[in-house]
Amino acid sequence: MVYTNLGRTGLRVSKLCLGTMNFGNTVDEKTAHEVMDYAREVGINFFDTANMYGGKSGWGACETMIGNWFAKGGGRREDTVITTKFGGKISESKNPNEEPGVSLYKMRRHLEASLKRLKTDHVEIYMTHGQRPSNWREIMEAAQALVYGGKIDYFATNGLPEFELALAQNEAEKRGFLGIAYEQHAYSLLNRGVELGFLDAIGRLGIGLTILSPQNGGLLSSGVFEMPNINLDEETEARLKKYHALCSDIGHKVSHVTLAWIMCNPNVTCPLIGVETIQHIEDNLKALEIKLADDVLKAIDEIFPPINIGFNFQKYFKVQRNKF
Repeated sequence: MVYTNLGRTGLRVSKLCLGTMNFGNTVDEKTAHEVMDYAREVGINFFDTANMYGGKSGWGACETMIGNWFAKGGGRREDTVITTKFGGKISESKNPNEEPGVSLYKMRRHLEASLKRLKTDHVEIYMTHGQRPSNWREIMEAAQALVYGGKIDYFATNGLPEFELALAQNEAEKRGFLGIAYEQHAYSLLNRGVELGFLDAIGRLGIGLTILSPQNGGLLSSGVFEMPNINLDEETEARLKKYHALCSDIGHKVSHVTLAWIMCNPNVTCPLIGVETIQHIEDNLKALEIKLADDVLKAIDEIFPPINIGFNFQKYFKVQRNKF
């Protein structure tokens, strides 16, 4: 396994992060434990969960499964860097403070509930879950208190734009606090919007980056054209066919090339891999062995063009003149 630092922290995490969103939904507890045991065996030490995960088994079921796995002992808890999240609505309560959002009130209460389900006294990372705080002073104060109280080691965010991250880090700097250790964000060959300033921003802010949906919901995997009910527009289908041909030419599976492309970006800490079986992990591990040559990276960019941050002023003014 390859390991890297999580952002500017000294915490070392595996270059693949185990996503557990399927636990409790399509993955039962016995299988979940087998998957986590295998992940640990091959060196994956970074697990991602959330208090909302559990699917048909209900809110919190995923954390409970992980907690039961930790309780088996044998160094399972000690060997695991775990992130859990908060922010969404996870009960039928009519309490307005339980509506989706981020607050000190919710951070403390939801963390305590997560710790009970996870059967641990702390988590390595506590993350906002797709919600924008209305007051970063409140949130950084709460995060700092949780760090100093030993409940969490690091604070992180999910799905925030760069200006929010800048506001957060500014508040953290005022407090002499590390602030955000890493941001979790969507990024793929079909979703390259973060290249328009976001990647540069997090680099300057010292924030790590983990990638969710690196295969874009399966569209950038090997079996995309066998997916049921898939409905691609002509342009996307044409790009994907060219991509499949390129991967075939260089002798690698599409899903492996997709992960390798994500991991070769110096701004990326690691992608999340959402798995249901041990075989899924075995397959994803092969991406770690791939080094994409410059000519291959260029060919990929020709199929899925990077975001163009340039602006053609001459063309713009010519159009404007023609209008008048």
